Amino acid sequence: FRSSDDECTAAILVIGEEWITGAKREVCSSFLCAKLRSAGVKVRQTLLIENDVDVIAFMIRRMHLVHKYLFVIGGIGAHYGDVAMPAVAKAFGTGVVLDPSLLKRVVSAAPPTGLTAYHLRLAYAPYASELVGAGPLKEVEGGQ
Repeated sequence: FRSSDDECTAAILVIGEEWITGAKREVCSSFLCAKLRSAGVKVRQTLLIENDVDVIAFMIRRMHLVHKYLFVIGGIGAHYGDVAMPAVAKAFGTGVVLDPSLLKRVVSAAPPTGLTAYHLRLAYAPYASELVGAGPLKEVEGGQ
């Protein structure tokens, strides 16, 4: 079941305990909604969700069947609780691998103090995924 081919729809999945608990105010989805609507994409769903790989994978499988585009916000980073990449991989029945293009970008943005294991976590992506629309990286802080 997917929206008709004439209808360009999207869903936004926002991952993170900080949004659900109210510890931080989530504003990315409203910004993205405005940009998508101005481009003619109808945002049909926005969902805040906990850092749980199984729950995230389930929602990705569900939402990608209904919408042309699915945007995942949050849960991507070097923190142990950032589980978006493994969840996306699980949703599509694959694993995560070190991506050479991401590694090159992480290395080029490393702070003067050098790379850490936290930085290297940023270079993993679901197997067979494709990096699109990559803009410039800012310097990445380690262990945050």
